[in-house]
Amino acid sequence: QQGCLSPQVKAPYNRAMPKRRLLCGLAVACLYGCGVVSIEETDPEAKGEAQTSGELDPDALAALEKISTLGYVDVSPEPAATTQMGVTLFDQERSHPGYNLYTIRSQRAAELIDARGNVVHRWHKEDDLAWVRSVLLPNGDLLVVGDHPRDPEKDSKRAAPRFAMRLNWDNEVIWQRTLSAHHDIVTTPDDRIGVLTVKGRRPPGGPPSAIVVEDFVTVLNQDGEIEDERSLDQMLRARPHHITFLPGGRGRRKWDPLHSNSLRWMSDEALAARDPIYALGNIIVCFRYQNSVAIFDWEKEEVVWTWGQGEIREPHDAVVLATGNVMIFDNGPSRYWSRVIEVDPIS
Repeated sequence: QQGCLSPQVKAPYNRAMPKRRLLCGLAVACLYGCGVVSIEETDPEAKGEAQTSGELDPDALAALEKISTLGYVDVSPEPAATTQMGVTLFDQERSHPGYNLYTIRSQRAAELIDARGNVVHRWHKEDDLAWVRSVLLPNGDLLVVGDHPRDPEKDSKRAAPRFAMRLNWDNEVIWQRTLSAHHDIVTTPDDRIGVLTVKGRRPPGGPPSAIVVEDFVTVLNQDGEIEDERSLDQMLRARPHHITFLPGGRGRRKWDPLHSNSLRWMSDEALAARDPIYALGNIIVCFRYQNSVAIFDWEKEEVVWTWGQGEIREPHDAVVLATGNVMIFDNGPSRYWSRVIEVDPIS
């Protein structure tokens, strides 16, 4: 992130350096430059030993692993030209018409931007919240999911409280609800609001400090009140022949086996008439740590289709197109490159 590296932290460029080592080097620089990891804070007596041995404590390694799997960090040896900022090339004939909505986590803001880079409208709040995702509604309202930053003086190990929020076009808060929301929030065909949520539970026979993260889809009414919720984990496990559970997302204190990151409701009547997989009210969810995309029958609470294991790696943003194909962002961190693919769920 811009401004993350401390001026005292330099990451020298080496053309012969493998990309993985370079990425990890930058990640370490970011960890120290941003104050995420401090060996002095975790163990003052280990500071000298860690600096000479090059080893990090377990918390630092966990943070480094989290950053290195993102696949979004890279470097160029060419200096950035200060005159080349914003939109530097605009091909109007090849550009899809309309605006783009950007969620800016650190600024607690969302911006509607045209193809030439002009900010058409902006929503923001002057508080300590972090906006993870925002969705623009047809009437100009904005749905937001996010979290509150941790307070290290109170409890550094406790998860930051999350929330869902609705603002109008004039940036006024219509409602805000403390909710374990994350990654995605959408409208449903019956004019309600669906949001990805999580709950922590103790694993049977596991250590007292261990927590398993269970993924849910929670449905809110227009006033932000909870009306329904379903466990994605339970729906998958009810039909185990649909998926082979992978051990991804397992940490020292927490296991996040699914890590759902996108949610959509089926609403195309033409597709629904073609095949039951597109039935109105079905939902499609993307699971990063299971390398899978799944379609669920919401009313029957059962999974009807899964795909991806052995083909995609840590996917995001599964969307059903008008053709019936499912478009997926295949993150592919272990391949060192990403791709966008379409798959026909019928064949």
